[in-house]
Amino acid sequence: MSVDELSLLLRAARERKITRIIVTHPQLGKEYTYLTVAQMQEAARQGAYIEFVSMFAFGDGSPARTRTAADAIRAIGPGSVIVSSDTGLAGTPLHPDALVLAARALRAQGFSEADLHRMFKENPATLLGLN
Repeated sequence: MSVDELSLLLRAARERKITRIIVTHPQLGKEYTYLTVAQMQEAARQGAYIEFVSMFAFGDGSPARTRTAADAIRAIGPGSVIVSSDTGLAGTPLHPDALVLAARALRAQGFSEADLHRMFKENPATLLGLN
């Protein structure tokens, strides 16, 4: 969806008191969903969690993709971010392995264990209504 459509959707969700919202793949690519950091921050201010998938941590260009994701996560804040695997295609790591790679990559970028716990466990549990 476009950024304009996302804004309309977030506004409609807020009007309907929907509190569990995920904006996924915010950096997928300019031909798909691509949000600037400012747009991600605005979505988070509107109550959405921004979902980064583990693909930033492995494959072609992963050091640069990891830095880009880490910079965006810092700007948004771990309290509004979830990290998921989004793997399973042939040639990609298994889900648990992809999450390990993502955690290692974010740790190397300076994220604390508390930050990782929040993004990998607490925020997803909140989204699922488990907290």
